[in-house]
Amino acid sequence: MCSPDLDIAEPLDAVGPPPAETTAAACERYVPLLQERAAEQLNLALTVELGDRRWDPNAGLAPLRMEGTPTDFLRAVTGRRTRDHVEGAFLWDGDPMELLDGSFTQYGPYRAG
Repeated sequence: MCSPDLDIAEPLDAVGPPPAETTAAACERYVPLLQERAAEQLNLALTVELGDRRWDPNAGLAPLRMEGTPTDFLRAVTGRRTRDHVEGAFLWDGDPMELLDGSFTQYGPYRAG
């Protein structure tokens, strides 16, 4: 998983991104958790595509698909980005507003500002 200082250190070339295997393993944990929250709280059938990996929903009725990079996904779901950044970091099929306004992070809704 990303270190707390990665957002600052990475642009300064002080540290590289985590190994791809580490990022992939973390996505294997976080994607199903997001899909579960989306289905339980919003009845969304969330499909997630990160790099060459795709997770199909197993619950929810309203389809929504997001596509992006594994690193951006981890930064987004672990509370390291603003709501606007998360919306812009992914390609969406469907309207992500309800998801972003309520269930996207495990820590609750984004703060205003």
